[in-house]
Amino acid sequence: MSTEDISNSSDNHVNHNSHERHQSVLIALYSIVFVGGVIGASIMLCRILKNDKNSKSFIIINLLLAHVIFLITVPFRISYYAIKEWRFGLVFCKLVSAIMHIHMYLTFAFYVIIIITRLLNVFQKREKREAYKPWKVLVFSVVLWFVVTVIILPVFLLRYGGSLEYDENHCFHFEISSETVKRINYILICITIWTITILLIWQTGIMLNLAFKHGSQTCAHQIFRAQLKTLTFILIMFVFFVPYLGFRAYYIKESKNCSSIMYTLNEAGLSITGMSCFDLLIFWIWYSI
Repeated sequence: MSTEDISNSSDNHVNHNSHERHQSVLIALYSIVFVGGVIGASIMLCRILKNDKNSKSFIIINLLLAHVIFLITVPFRISYYAIKEWRFGLVFCKLVSAIMHIHMYLTFAFYVIIIITRLLNVFQKREKREAYKPWKVLVFSVVLWFVVTVIILPVFLLRYGGSLEYDENHCFHFEISSETVKRINYILICITIWTITILLIWQTGIMLNLAFKHGSQTCAHQIFRAQLKTLTFILIMFVFFVPYLGFRAYYIKESKNCSSIMYTLNEAGLSITGMSCFDLLIFWIWYSI
């Protein structure tokens, strides 16, 4: 065997080991997402069934539904990374991929509603809260789900990698070739990051103002504790969404020349956005205090 053959064999072995480690990391991350998400969803479901259905509950129900739909797809991802083969067809591959991204943006949308509703409930007079009656939240939810299932999802399935050929035994490694799809992604990324940043600055300002106003007695005030919960919701979005979305903007730009490391980083980042399912556990902890 020549020196070149030995070198090539060594490189192949290193690449294989590196690929195995990447797969193991993704399996571990998605397993954590699935177990934690199922526990959180179960706890929140029990709480919802025991409570009256006010406007906040309707929003939480929608959030729970988005998490459950996403969690149903997670075992398929774990299976793919474990057996290194996709056995469910290209269309279902696109569906699972679409649900991952839609889950992130739906979670973001419902979070923004929760945060703004909480802020207005604290600072507005009772008669001005009529705009947030349960039936109005229900109508908004129905419209949002209609747009997602009838418009966004079909477009995603048709446009995402639709002009390219793929090996149906592989999944989740799509090249975004359409400039329109890229622009839509960039717009969504910018809107999400800027909204989260503005909410974080706004909420921090509110809490600093309360701290200056009440001094050492700040933590004893109910309004401050309520705002602390709201800040926690914003931080969940900031930690789980912002780093990945920042990376995703670069990933989309370089998708044509994507390396295996870039692909793994993108998938790992996506799995971390799935950890937003843990918010249900956080809600339960907060409501138990």
